[in-house]
Amino acid sequence: TSIPELLRRFDRHLLSVRGLARNTRALHRHIFCRLLRFCFPGSQVTWGDLRFSDCVAFLKKEFARLSSRETQKVWLMVLRSVLRYLAQEGCITKGWEAALPKIPTYRFASLPRRLSEKQLEDLERACQGNKRRHQRYRALLLLCLRLGLRGGEIANLRLEDIDWRNGCLRIRSTKNHRERVL
Repeated sequence: TSIPELLRRFDRHLLSVRGLARNTRALHRHIFCRLLRFCFPGSQVTWGDLRFSDCVAFLKKEFARLSSRETQKVWLMVLRSVLRYLAQEGCITKGWEAALPKIPTYRFASLPRRLSEKQLEDLERACQGNKRRHQRYRALLLLCLRLGLRGGEIANLRLEDIDWRNGCLRIRSTKNHRERVL
């Protein structure tokens, strides 16, 4: 199979099945073309010769060239799409896209990994007192520090989530929408 023919079929798939816009399809074709030229330098595609390690080597080469983290994420997303398409067409086995590495998001990179001793002492000191707000602060602090609850999980707590007899707490997670009992 030739690379131009594969790109034409892939473009038809992107348009008819996925309904992608022209510019998005152009990006997908570009990345697919670069992958094919990297894995099959002779321009003749033989799927039996393709190994997952070839895809990883392709990614490493491209990521060295693409310095933008956001661009790398887009390329990784497109490559996953290409691998799903190739598996659907029977060219490769299913599951390669799931084995590709993930790029961590550093949205909270400026936040500290943990609190210092002084910061913990300051938090504890802010919770001292006999007023209701101090009791609320202490309860929130304990839920965060001892149980590792997120703010959204604490906000979703209801009185009926507390099993006073067995000492359990039912948590409705905001992150994965599952319940768990602590």
